Amino acid sequence: MGRRPSTGGKKVTKPRSKISRKVPSRKRPPRKQRKLPWPNIALILVCVAAGFLIARWFFPPAKVPIVPLSQKIHFVDLAVKSQLYALGLSEENVVSRKSRILERGRQKWTQTTTRIQLPRAIPSRRLVGQLNREVGILGEDFSVVKTKDRGGVLELQILVRDIVAHNLLFYKPKVVKPKIPLKGRIAIVIDDLGQDKRAAMDLLGLEAPLSFSVFPFAPYSREIAKKASEDGRDVLLHLPMEPKDYPAQNPGTGGLLTTMEKKQLLSQLEKSLSAVPYVRGVNNHMGSKFTEDPELMRVVLEDIQRRGLFFLDSRTTSKTVGFEIARGIGVKTGQRNVFLDNEKDVSKIKARISDLIALSHKNGGAIGIGHPHPETVQAIREALPSFRENGVELVPVSFLLE
Repeated sequence: MGRRPSTGGKKVTKPRSKISRKVPSRKRPPRKQRKLPWPNIALILVCVAAGFLIARWFFPPAKVPIVPLSQKIHFVDLAVKSQLYALGLSEENVVSRKSRILERGRQKWTQTTTRIQLPRAIPSRRLVGQLNREVGILGEDFSVVKTKDRGGVLELQILVRDIVAHNLLFYKPKVVKPKIPLKGRIAIVIDDLGQDKRAAMDLLGLEAPLSFSVFPFAPYSREIAKKASEDGRDVLLHLPMEPKDYPAQNPGTGGLLTTMEKKQLLSQLEKSLSAVPYVRGVNNHMGSKFTEDPELMRVVLEDIQRRGLFFLDSRTTSKTVGFEIARGIGVKTGQRNVFLDNEKDVSKIKARISDLIALSHKNGGAIGIGHPHPETVQAIREALPSFRENGVELVPVSFLLE
């Protein structure tokens, strides 16, 4: 048997094998978030607020100026004039311009109503659009509202918030295509309105620019005047005046008498005008005695002139001085040529309308006066086609004044 090699008596140790041992990893405990103490938060907020206040002190915001209502309305009036000019319209096209002072609570403003006769056809959309653009530039407080567009009349209101600052009424030109050349123009004034509402509505229903003369103090005076004005008709005050057979024939409430002093006359005229809104002129009811008195007529006509109204002499007497005095002091005036319905018969009224047409051919224009009788309404309705056939244009009475 073989021997084991000698180790020389030394103890032999076996080498240890190197085995890697995994050391378990230690997990670090999560850090606790430090909460900001409430006193510190309060201090920060105080500092921010103080900084904001200091910034506002040294750099204050620009103050928005408060524009008074009167100035805003002045801007509206300027915008209206600017757009009328842009549309090629001038003062010659302005039929009337009236202003009145209105109040609501603590607010007080001047409202203007302008009536404009368009010399040519301008689409309603263009009129409204241009005014909208011009008024829109003024700011969000301003707006244009269309209240009516029919019967040849476009009515607009320009508002400052909910206040009507300006009323605009555009009268569109009527395209007249007569079978023969235009030979004359006529106007028909309907007197004695205010007592019968139905008769007035029948007259408004006619497609004709009749002029409406309204009694003061009648039951439907205000309502009829308002509706007629809204429909683009001329509205007149039918002013009662003393006739020669007074008191057997009474001119009615509000009558001007030859026994009155100047102060009484002017006071009564003021009351009568206040009783009929929207008037553009005055004509006399009766007055065969009063209109022959130059002194009294001058008192009345000078006040009418001061108010910017016109005067139509009804000529209830051949010796009237109304027309001549009015023309002499510069009041726009005219006089009646034909009474249409002294006889309440349709055929006879139509014959008087034919007389009116003949006078317009001769003089270029003629004015007729009628009354709210059913026969008169029927006669006018039946005569309307004959105007065009005879080369005559029916117009508001204000178109024929001097």
